[in-house]
Amino acid sequence: MFRNRVCVNFIIALTVFSISGSLIAEDRATGWTADSEMVKKFESRSSSNNGGRDFIYSEKKVPEYSLPDILTTNSGEKVTAVKEWESTRRPEILELFRRHVYGRNPVRRPEQMSFDVYDVDPEAMDGKATRKQVKITFKNNGKSLLVNVVIFIPNDAEHPVPAFLLICNRDKTNIDPTRENKIEYWPAEDIVARGYAAVAFHNADVDPDNYDKFQNGIHALYDEGERHDDAWATLAAWAW
Repeated sequence: MFRNRVCVNFIIALTVFSISGSLIAEDRATGWTADSEMVKKFESRSSSNNGGRDFIYSEKKVPEYSLPDILTTNSGEKVTAVKEWESTRRPEILELFRRHVYGRNPVRRPEQMSFDVYDVDPEAMDGKATRKQVKITFKNNGKSLLVNVVIFIPNDAEHPVPAFLLICNRDKTNIDPTRENKIEYWPAEDIVARGYAAVAFHNADVDPDNYDKFQNGIHALYDEGERHDDAWATLAAWAW
């Protein structure tokens, strides 16, 4: 039981990155490798496109490193019980992710947030689902941000059901609310057929997928003063 709970907690702490298909050439036999031409393209970009920072795009340039032992605390103590994991090691690992990967978001649930259900179709997906489109508006520091969300709820559900949420980082046609465009990237019909709700929003509504000094997304509403090295960035905004 302890090992299962540890694995679940650790997996939850990880985020699966959805990367553009043009960047990744997938080989099911050997895993994936980065497209060499795309690597060269990214390496040739000025650091100004990355906020003045230089990044490593080639695996060959990654220096030697060792990952921390998941079941050893920062003080060197071995974790042997669930309580030790929950009270000590899990918070330590989450802190590593905040400091080195995702950053710290300055707000949890915003106080100034409103929802507008502007479209309802009870016969979506040939009558199998109810479609709702919702405008979520965030307001802070005299600024506002609008995020559009599309929801499909199975009509045969007798009680609230779990939902699969897609953060779409491709063209908006991938989450077409009319379902005239159906793409494997978002199998909404399959999700509904299995008794779950399918929910999606476009990542650019929250924060654009390019370096804009964090002026055109959710950061502009909540960032105050100088951004620290562990400030939240684009991935953290999408997850938030």
